Amino acid sequence: MSYPATFAGPQPAALWTEQNPVLAQFEIGIETDGNLGVKFGDGLTAWNDLPYQVKRGVRVYRALLNQSSTNDPTAIVLESSLYGEVVWTRNDSGEYLGSLTQGFTESYTFIETPRTCGLTLEPAEVAWVDAGTIKVVTIGDGKLSATPVGILVYPTIPS
Repeated sequence: MSYPATFAGPQPAALWTEQNPVLAQFEIGIETDGNLGVKFGDGLTAWNDLPYQVKRGVRVYRALLNQSSTNDPTAIVLESSLYGEVVWTRNDSGEYLGSLTQGFTESYTFIETPRTCGLTLEPAEVAWVDAGTIKVVTIGDGKLSATPVGILVYPTIPS
């Protein structure tokens, strides 16, 4: 069985909220901004009361970091749905920065913290610095050996 779908919009979230239309049954409303996305009409319920059906999901980055001497770390990327490539650099002895312009939203970025530096079993800390930077800190150079780094970036919710 198939259903005739029609599309409303796309338009900014604020306009949807202001107009608060009732979408026809099987009509699909699409937001062009914000981070929530899509609602499906039922012919009865106004926009503001409809649940979101498709949300722009969590962006994930998981990699194994390796570093030796005074070189920049190298990453074996296991999984990435970020909007670009994280570039790893050595900032100082035992301090490494992962950079991605506007990739790590404040209050919506979570770090899966490794307890140790992979194969070396040395302590490691991973922290959010700003919207474009994640920091990995060890007790010195050469300690990153298959060190797991996980970053989860959740969608922001418009106010």
